[in-house]
Amino acid sequence: MVKCEICGEEFRLITYSHTKYSHGIDLDEYKLRYPLADIASEEMREAASESSSYVFPSQETVDKRSATMTKNWEDENFREMMVDSQQGRSHTPKHKENLAVSKTRFYSTTEGLECKRLIAEKTKKLWKDPEYVNKQRNSRKLVISENEANLDYILDKYFSGDWEYIGDFQLNIGGRFPDFAYTKGLPLVIELFDSYRHLETARTEDDEIDRITHYRKYGYRCLIIWDWEVSEEYVISKLKEFVGEVY
Repeated sequence: MVKCEICGEEFRLITYSHTKYSHGIDLDEYKLRYPLADIASEEMREAASESSSYVFPSQETVDKRSATMTKNWEDENFREMMVDSQQGRSHTPKHKENLAVSKTRFYSTTEGLECKRLIAEKTKKLWKDPEYVNKQRNSRKLVISENEANLDYILDKYFSGDWEYIGDFQLNIGGRFPDFAYTKGLPLVIELFDSYRHLETARTEDDEIDRITHYRKYGYRCLIIWDWEVSEEYVISKLKEFVGEVY
């Protein structure tokens, strides 16, 4: 068996389908990230050498499959089908831990940092395009997360009417989308950081500073709250400090 370097799961063969639909990268990118990683198990290699009926796909075949899948994803019905098929699915705690360790290790390397920079550059450009934003909003079928709902409850309970949930791409600030916005005239926003999503990609204090600096360029002040900080006592204290004399 060979272990996927991203999630830690073991397979006889690391396939395009696994890397693409479990981790959002194609097999070529996986090989670039982990050049020393085995793709096929010893058992699979032996079987392939002993049987003329099994042939590993050529690069041309892989490219054709990739082109086919890219074309499929351009079809709205296909996208909706794939999104619906993933509803309710989630990683196990162990799977999440493996992902976090693997991604942190990769993004600490020179290649990982360069990959992160290129991805961030491309992503920022895309999210400034209104057409792209609308497509993302329509295809993702966004619903408020459990952590966002908990924070929304606290805000409504103690600061009724002062804060509005806008985490479904309602407010585009230079290609970034805050989770909550202040409704009383001041340019204030809140970003709720999910520990799994942010920590797994080595985005911690630097990401907080980057996010706050970004919003400041557009005239907004931003408060970062991590999911483990969502408690009534903490949120009340931080908001009074953040908004100042308004409260």
